[in-house]
Amino acid sequence: MLLEFMSSIIASMIVEPAAADLREALAGAQAAPAIVEQAETCLREGAPRLLTQAGERPAWALTSAMGVTIGWYQPEDFLQGIHPACDATLAQLQKEES
Repeated sequence: MLLEFMSSIIASMIVEPAAADLREALAGAQAAPAIVEQAETCLREGAPRLLTQAGERPAWALTSAMGVTIGWYQPEDFLQGIHPACDATLAQLQKEES
């Protein structure tokens, strides 16, 4: 039950907003289809890793969710390092922003 609760917190406060932000940024940047596919791979394969981590480390899940809520972190910050496709997508977005 704790695993499900922590996973739902991370899903609603980090994964879903990060996915929305990532998709919005890609649409705004008119990213190439390959980058969009890379982002989808990031979300499809990286999100379950975050949810597993939330279940295994409930204190991390709560402090992370609180950090997003009060503005210490952005949801997409949690995608960094979770999967190679996430790292590549975020690097591409940063490159396009500069």
